[in-house]
Amino acid sequence: MYLLDTTLRDGEQTPGVCFMRHDKMAIVDYLTRLGVREIELRSPVLDPEGFDDWMALQNTYSSVDFLCWCRTRKEDLEQALRARVSRLHMALPLSDIQLSTIHMDGDRALESIYSLVQWAQSRFEFVSVGAQDVGRAPPERLLGFADCLWLIVTG
Repeated sequence: MYLLDTTLRDGEQTPGVCFMRHDKMAIVDYLTRLGVREIELRSPVLDPEGFDDWMALQNTYSSVDFLCWCRTRKEDLEQALRARVSRLHMALPLSDIQLSTIHMDGDRALESIYSLVQWAQSRFEFVSVGAQDVGRAPPERLLGFADCLWLIVTG
């Protein structure tokens, strides 16, 4: 069985929760003892104070694959590179509600994912892409997202 833990990303999105470095170390230590080998961390762009924590975690737990969760923005990907992350997950909002929070429309979002995934694949060992808020996305945008990913995979 392969386990991926998102505590250090999802947990810090909870109102009032902020993990200090010693908390992060304790969480990772416990998860590794449970056999978890992949741990998802927040984007260094979203957690600039935690950049040094990123480096400390990677230096301390070399047996863990740290996966960086990023928005589909080049600044997030570049910061992940600076954090020496080799594994990346990009999340693209597909609903109008979520897209409005990043001041982007659906067409521009789909155009951006194509170029960003290609850029990331040439710089990271592993790249995954996910869609956010698909339940409220127009069906044609979800199909466009799938078409875009198909073009990337098939070249």
